[in-house]
Amino acid sequence: MLVGLIFLINLLPLSLAIYFSQLIILTYLLLKPQYRKEIYFNYLKIIGRKDKYFWIKNALGVGKNLALMIKTDNNTLDCIQIRGEKIFPKIEQNSGKKIRGSNKEAIRDGNDKILDNKKIKRENIMMSNQPCVVVSFHFGPWELLPKIFARSGYEILLSVQNQQDQRLNNYLTKKRSNNNIHLIYNLKSLQDKMKSKQPSILGFVLDNTNTDSGGKILTELSDAIKNKVPSILSRRYSLPIVPIFIYSQDKRIKVSVGKAIMPHLSQDEIRQNIVQQFLPFLQTYPDQWVFWAK
Repeated sequence: MLVGLIFLINLLPLSLAIYFSQLIILTYLLLKPQYRKEIYFNYLKIIGRKDKYFWIKNALGVGKNLALMIKTDNNTLDCIQIRGEKIFPKIEQNSGKKIRGSNKEAIRDGNDKILDNKKIKRENIMMSNQPCVVVSFHFGPWELLPKIFARSGYEILLSVQNQQDQRLNNYLTKKRSNNNIHLIYNLKSLQDKMKSKQPSILGFVLDNTNTDSGGKILTELSDAIKNKVPSILSRRYSLPIVPIFIYSQDKRIKVSVGKAIMPHLSQDEIRQNIVQQFLPFLQTYPDQWVFWAK
């Protein structure tokens, strides 16, 4: 059923796809009182405000980004590039329609229909060619991050989980696949890949969702960081950890690259550093984080 809904969203024009996706998430949360409770208390704990209707805002924000992730494919991303060698050393120039502005703005091809004339802008990109561990959250249209970086020439190892639904698993595998993106399902495969060829980026989502959690309430934001592998790899291979956040703002999608976290820090210090960098984005755009199933 889920794959069928995704297929339908993909067929619709972007504006209708967003409305339909939002309706799906609203209906889903309406049928899950334990998740609505989890959203309420997690929002209260992290943001510090009471809002019994925030679950509706959360559903609309996540629904919109879900549609953007489904509707944006390899062909669309192929029309996007980031200007500025100091910002992205590996960028390859191709023909496209320049959007006037700073050298951090994207080049969008005139035939780009999928984004409905929305402009994708990157900012604060300070990465070099050195390998690093990239971490993010289920925040904004997070599935676009690997493809944006792969399109810019980076070799990526992306840590993913197998889905119980085989059709959904096949869809996500195909959606995530790219010449520069290699999907990794376990630590051994990751270590083998690291030995054979060191990639530019090791990519992880830290707040793995758990649909069997039954509505877990967080005591603090750092409790949402379930994945310890990034900090382990950081210390083992002496790689910096770079938090990266992607989010929707008005009619733009923005990507912000945070400050690198050095591998000599303890696991707890790394967690707190990541939380400190993520919190301002979460406070500004709380509706774009998946507040439930933590």
